[in-house]
Amino acid sequence: MASPPYSSVKGHGIKKRDEENTITKAQQKRKLNRLHDVLNSLKQKLAKQIKQYQEENQALADDYKRIVELCKDVQRKMRHFSIIDKKKFEDIWIMNEEEMKEMMRKALKTDKIIHEQQLGLPWVKPDYWFLDNVGPIVPQSRKKKTASEVAEEVMLLAVDKHIQIKEDKEFKESVCMDSGSTDTKIDPSQQFSPKTVKQILEILCDESGFLMEDKLLKLLSPLEKDERSLLKLDSVFQALGIESEDDLYKLVDFFLKYKTQHLSSELEKDYEIDETELAEEPEEILCAQLQKIISSELIHPNDVLHALRAFVFEYKKPREKTLQTKHTLLEERDNSEDAAYWDAMVKVIPESKLKLWNALEEALEKYYNVLTQRSKLLKDTASLRQQNSELRVLMHQYLNSKVNTELQVPPSQVLQLDFYQA
Repeated sequence: MASPPYSSVKGHGIKKRDEENTITKAQQKRKLNRLHDVLNSLKQKLAKQIKQYQEENQALADDYKRIVELCKDVQRKMRHFSIIDKKKFEDIWIMNEEEMKEMMRKALKTDKIIHEQQLGLPWVKPDYWFLDNVGPIVPQSRKKKTASEVAEEVMLLAVDKHIQIKEDKEFKESVCMDSGSTDTKIDPSQQFSPKTVKQILEILCDESGFLMEDKLLKLLSPLEKDERSLLKLDSVFQALGIESEDDLYKLVDFFLKYKTQHLSSELEKDYEIDETELAEEPEEILCAQLQKIISSELIHPNDVLHALRAFVFEYKKPREKTLQTKHTLLEERDNSEDAAYWDAMVKVIPESKLKLWNALEEALEKYYNVLTQRSKLLKDTASLRQQNSELRVLMHQYLNSKVNTELQVPPSQVLQLDFYQA
């Protein structure tokens, strides 16, 4: 049997492969169509979800804006009602306080009358601190001096030389302590001597004229030095935002630290000390040089402007946060001393005087009863005297009547007989 030729076999294989390719193409085409359908479906879903998410995002953004506006409106209302409530509270407090003070004045006036008129004793007006108070009280723990008050006390303070020497010594020791440890916190009012604060304020007053207007400087020129310095410091404090005692001591502390930092860096540059010597006694050398320079000058006038810039830059953010908190948050009033205040007003007349008043009241009641009895007896006596005078008049008329002469036994003879027999 003869075998098929090679060309026919090859053509048959090519034909079969074409058929397979056609089937594969058809399958791939159907698959591609399905994928196109899936892609179109996914695109539609994606577009739908994007639109949905955009709408939700817009709705959430609108809700957020609305809630923010609502929150701001609530905060405005809270501040508004807080101011109104505070004003009402102060008005009611002052009204009740005036009523109490009026009652206190009456009680003290009564006490004065009792002492001077009833007891015959000199009366001394008591000096009560709450008589001068007007409005809600502030607890002593929260009462702080303003920066201007501290500056006035320091600038007008005359310090003894011995006290100055002692304070300078303590300040020099504190400089060395501060250079060794920076974590310890000390009360600023106890840490700085009045002389140190005064020197820094004088330098600040002399070198900060650029913070004041020329018109103000011309108006201050005729005044005395102390008064002129105080008014300048008020203007400087207002420009720097220094209001309280703590702010002033922060400024003083910053100036001193600014000076000591520059001094320590200069000393390290000027004195090239061997590493072994620096390891053995670095603090003694620095403290000795610091004390020598600080004793002569706390801060150079040329450094005042740089120190002020650094101070404002460092304390700007904390102050802004404090002011923001102060305006946004409602501060609760401390009423811990209210009860003691009203109780002190109630006890304006002490218990000992009340006992004296009660004893005097009992004695006056007894005295009044005696006087009432005497008044009654005096009225009875006056009535009897009136009756006796009327009887005398009637008897006189009866005895002097002409009818008596016509009687055989006149009444006058009978009266004389009774008188002789008696």
